[in-house]
Amino acid sequence: MTLGGLALAVGILVDDATVTIENIDRHLAQGKPVLEAIREGAGEIATPALVSTMCICIVFVPIFFLSGVAKYLFAPLAEAVIFAMIASYILSRTLVPTLAMYWMKAHGTDHVKPRKRFPLFDWLSGFHRWFNYQFEKFREGYRDLLTLGLRNAGKLVTLVLGFAAASALLYPFLGQNFFPSVDTGQFEMHVRMRAGTRIEETARTVDQIEQIMRQIIPANQVEMIVDNMGIPYSGINLSYNTTGTMSAADCDIMVSLKENHDPTNRFVEAIRARMHHDFPDVGVWFPPADIVSQTLNFGLPAPIDIQITGADLAANSKFASRLMEQIRHVPGAVDFRIQEPNDVPQFNVTIDRSLASIVGVNAQAITQSVLGALSGSQQVAPNFWVDPRNRVSYQINAQAPQYDLHSLDDLRNLPILDPSRRARGSCTCCLFPWFALLSRLPAL
Repeated sequence: MTLGGLALAVGILVDDATVTIENIDRHLAQGKPVLEAIREGAGEIATPALVSTMCICIVFVPIFFLSGVAKYLFAPLAEAVIFAMIASYILSRTLVPTLAMYWMKAHGTDHVKPRKRFPLFDWLSGFHRWFNYQFEKFREGYRDLLTLGLRNAGKLVTLVLGFAAASALLYPFLGQNFFPSVDTGQFEMHVRMRAGTRIEETARTVDQIEQIMRQIIPANQVEMIVDNMGIPYSGINLSYNTTGTMSAADCDIMVSLKENHDPTNRFVEAIRARMHHDFPDVGVWFPPADIVSQTLNFGLPAPIDIQITGADLAANSKFASRLMEQIRHVPGAVDFRIQEPNDVPQFNVTIDRSLASIVGVNAQAITQSVLGALSGSQQVAPNFWVDPRNRVSYQINAQAPQYDLHSLDDLRNLPILDPSRRARGSCTCCLFPWFALLSRLPAL
């Protein structure tokens, strides 16, 4: 935005020095000495140039009272314009008159002593004379056109008003976004299945969605489609994910288009319509995919992000659902969703610590066994043992703290698995931590 501010003010910056030089040259044309022409020429425009500079700076002052993303975006632009205008005014009052004293000469004394000139200077002089000749022709044409307009003032006013009225026909085509969208040739779509969907079911549905996307986007415009399903393996990756990935039912589909592609928003709208029609039970939204859109959203997962906090999670969820239903009726709003799902299936385990302490099983061992039965991964430190009978490697997630286990044979010989021990009064409830193991070992 700083460069944008400089580009916005570059024409005005040049005008300050140009007006000063032109006024000095006007006094030189009147036959005045160089120093007198500089003093009078620069002094006459000091006050008008100051007023015009202050007017331009005052226009950008209200930008500093903005808040949110707009403040961080437009404040550097306003600062660049204001500082550049002040610096231009100071230089046009100090440096420009000083250089004019050395470089500008009184009229009629330029060719008193002809000097040898370089060929490059001759070419530049010739180009300068050609440009002045063409500009004089343009100015004479403008003078003739202005004379024609003054002679037909009524017709000219009617023509200008008619053109202004005809410009109102462009109103339906004006953009309404607070920040204009940038077509970078890539977009991202996040899909969420019903809570509790297994990863293989998610993959199967994503394959069908990808086929629909390839039907909408021509094959010669697709560069790459990448699918990221489930929870990231590393917690660091999960902490930097803002698309809403919460479980194996989530998937991020990233699409990159080739150069000279059709407008990306057209593909997004077509995909959104097909998804609502073909997959009504799948949640779909399009988070910002490129760095420009992410910056304009200020790192948020959507242009409009409403956060609800409170001690009662159930009440927060109900309030969020009612609020989302009301937002659905807002014109122009799309991709409604609650970032954190609250209907995920749960599995509650009640541990009888007295019975568990008899065999030395603690809550950690039971928890890891349950995670193993539910196909847990990163929460468990698994051991891989090879069964000597069939040479098959099994993943063992169960733990028995009071026994030293090094192989499957050691596990088979545990006293807790001995029927005679159970007949003498051992508690069969303590076998629960090994249920997942028994289901995974057909040889037992």
